[in-house]
Amino acid sequence: MKLFKKIQNTLLIIVFSISSLALFAGETDDAKSNLNKIQKQINSIDKQIKKNSKVKKGLNRSLKKHEKEISATKKEIFKVKKKQKNNKKKLAALSKKLKKLEIELLKSKQLQNEILYQSYIKPKPGYLQLFIEGINPNEVSRQINYIGYLTKAQNENILKINKTREKISSTKKSTKKILKDVTQLRKKKERNARKLEKKKKAKKLTLNKISKKLKSQKNKKLKLQQDEKKLSSIIKNLMLKLKAQEKIRKAEKKDTKKEK
Repeated sequence: MKLFKKIQNTLLIIVFSISSLALFAGETDDAKSNLNKIQKQINSIDKQIKKNSKVKKGLNRSLKKHEKEISATKKEIFKVKKKQKNNKKKLAALSKKLKKLEIELLKSKQLQNEILYQSYIKPKPGYLQLFIEGINPNEVSRQINYIGYLTKAQNENILKINKTREKISSTKKSTKKILKDVTQLRKKKERNARKLEKKKKAKKLTLNKISKKLKSQKNKKLKLQQDEKKLSSIIKNLMLKLKAQEKIRKAEKKDTKKEK
């Protein structure tokens, strides 16, 4: 009777050990399954991080390129503005010079008209009249020669002024064209600069979104790695317990055989 009781108790212990063993095995399998899921999630996030890091790198390169283009465009606009300013000054100076020449030409023509009037239109006294008035005819002849010289000089001066005026007018015309071209170029460069600034702004917004996404993914990965570490530790402890229970079960089984 006592032997039967002892065997019964031993069997109960063995059943309990097997149940405990099965329980630990089940917990270990669950932990392993969860660990496997976490590792898959980590691998998936790693791929996403790698992909987004590549996108971020490309955006940074593109942004730097845009910044260089903007800087170069701004320098070009500065040069164009300077050229525009210089041409405006040149145009103003030419207009002033042209106006001065117009006044000079008008005065020369007025003087020429006066000389013509004195030489050819105004009635000239005869030699008898000159003799009565006591004027030396040779002096009159000298005056006529002087008037002729003045007329010639004025004609030459008018021609010279006209040539200078034509030259200035031509320069003024070409300067106006340059100014027009420079103004159009400036507008084009400024439009381009605005487009580049707009693109830069859009790239920055995309870059900020990617950076936030990467930060979130890295934080998630870190949490998953912490969970992975905890689960790995749990699995390790469960495996040790399983080994210990298996050892106990084998020992109890051996004792039961001896008792039989």
